Amino acid sequence: MCFNLCNLLIFLLLFTACEKDTRTSTKNSTSTGSLTSTIGPNEVSLLDSSPDDDILLDFYRQKPVKYQDRDIVITEFWNFSNDELESAHDYVQWLFPIEKTGMSPAPVMTKNTAAVMTSDAEIKKNILRSLDIFLKFMGYTRVNNPKCDLVRNADFEKRAKNWIIDNTHNHLRMTRLLKFLKYINLDSCTESLFAEFTKLKADKKYENYIPKNAFKYWQKARLVKVN
Repeated sequence: MCFNLCNLLIFLLLFTACEKDTRTSTKNSTSTGSLTSTIGPNEVSLLDSSPDDDILLDFYRQKPVKYQDRDIVITEFWNFSNDELESAHDYVQWLFPIEKTGMSPAPVMTKNTAAVMTSDAEIKKNILRSLDIFLKFMGYTRVNNPKCDLVRNADFEKRAKNWIIDNTHNHLRMTRLLKFLKYINLDSCTESLFAEFTKLKADKKYENYIPKNAFKYWQKARLVKVN
């Protein structure tokens, strides 16, 4: 009798603890502190719009903008040297906006900005210029527009030392770039870039320098869908 009663008490204590953990987990998972919510493995929910939309769009129209008491113009980033592209951390969030900011404050991608960037010819031209600058930093040139094939430049081996290495911030930049290209319907560029990553991963010369986790994030970014 005592044995059964003790078992019952232990069960009730464990049940109460589980209920508490479940409530805590639910509360944390529904926190409103994030600008977006992840719907599924490859689905992301973008805000419909943001007060910063016009700032981001003007930035991509080559107009000077002010953001958090800072004057910013896109040509400043376009003129960066490869060394500056490696060491600076703020330009990536501006040139390739996604649903979150990253290390430096910048406007985020919304459904509104994605639609404008997809349809506005001037902005699309400037986006491709930004892409070409970053591809050159990686050691590539984009050809066969709009197919967006990639060819390795003569300095590819030198440039690769900046990003085909273990544990580098450039792996996060690649994930951001792939997602950004998907959001503005530049799927051909997403596919070309991911195909190159796949070749590098299969190449014995480079395979050990592309961590499995990084490649997994690139796979998910390639297939991301806006909810």
